[in-house]
Amino acid sequence: MVTAIREVRANDQLKNQDKIKVFANSEQPEFFSKYNGLLKKLCGIEQIELVSDKVEDTQSVNLKNHQLYIDTGKEIDVEAEIEKITEELNYTKGFLKSVEKKLSNERFVNNAPEAVVNKEKQKQADAEATIVKLENRLAELEQ
Repeated sequence: MVTAIREVRANDQLKNQDKIKVFANSEQPEFFSKYNGLLKKLCGIEQIELVSDKVEDTQSVNLKNHQLYIDTGKEIDVEAEIEKITEELNYTKGFLKSVEKKLSNERFVNNAPEAVVNKEKQKQADAEATIVKLENRLAELEQ
């Protein structure tokens, strides 16, 4: 999360003292109550707010259990954002295909340890969830 937020800051060429606002739609809201202070300090965040809907005029970052909307105070280049999300979506779809191919291989499923097969199934579920989030964000931007 810290890396993703810092990447947004770097892309917008923000200085360390420039404060940002982060809005989080999270499956684990307790994460933010636990790490609020640390995130603020490490990422130059003025405010972290939990939300249930998308936040307009922000940059989105899709993480495993969190959707972040980052307000850097700069105008968003919608075309660049669409390009970035499309690239991430294509990568994730390719990753999902490779995982599905592995799981469709009966020799792999029958011979691999159960923990390895379960890990691949978890990767599949995570990739599917990420694809849904990315497609939703892409649809929001293309409106």
